[in-house]
Amino acid sequence: MWLSDVIVIGGGLVGTGMAYGLGQLGKSITVLDEGDDVFRASRANFGLIWVHGKGRGVPHYARWSRESARLWPALAARLQGETGIDIQASQTGGFHLCFSEAELAARGERLAAVRDEVGAEYPFEILDRTALLQRLPHVGPKVIGASYSPMDGHVHPLKLLRALHTTCIQRGVMLKTGHGVERITHADGLFTAHVRGQQFRAPKLVLAAGLGNARLAGQVGLHAPVRPNRARRRRPPRCAGSRRFTQWTVAISPRPVARRERGNPD
Repeated sequence: MWLSDVIVIGGGLVGTGMAYGLGQLGKSITVLDEGDDVFRASRANFGLIWVHGKGRGVPHYARWSRESARLWPALAARLQGETGIDIQASQTGGFHLCFSEAELAARGERLAAVRDEVGAEYPFEILDRTALLQRLPHVGPKVIGASYSPMDGHVHPLKLLRALHTTCIQRGVMLKTGHGVERITHADGLFTAHVRGQQFRAPKLVLAAGLGNARLAGQVGLHAPVRPNRARRRRPPRCAGSRRFTQWTVAISPRPVARRERGNPD
């Protein structure tokens, strides 16, 4: 039997990020990770540090997103100092491309609403095609405008995951790979994670298992109806004058991703 202050189920970016932060508070942490033979969003996400447009109607989330983006440079520097790994965090601003006048107008209304709800600095610009061409001179002919914010950027998700794993191990976090949790029980103030005949116990438990949370959450009285989605990327080609910026328009299809499609770049 293993006993720690906190059990984190899931060793992706969220799980190891939680372990990293909790470790700084002096807690003993056990991370139980199923392994790389499962869906791993941490290895397939876009690595966006994105603020503008998020959190309409939920101002505390919008403020949280903005504050999170502000803290990224310090985190990147700290991780590089601790591990020698450059996670390539860059915040030179990001564009959200629009393909109709109606879409551009709706985008402006959304951002103005979020700014009003946040009630603090929330910089953005709405650019028509003429203004956009001054910054992205080779943008496609179907793009009629964009929103832009200097708050946005990106990070290398694989390097970030490696840096978090490395520093967690250096800090004494017990990282157990190949340890998919079969079930969770709770008694006498302790959670017990059962893994192939082994028992890991702690008074606090973090569920960061991605799609696995759908199965595990009900065992601790929570509801987590997560399911796989397939993202369709529309990304402008790399061209002169655009390399400094983040440009993504992402659509999500409700169709679940079959296992054989894991790693499909579409």
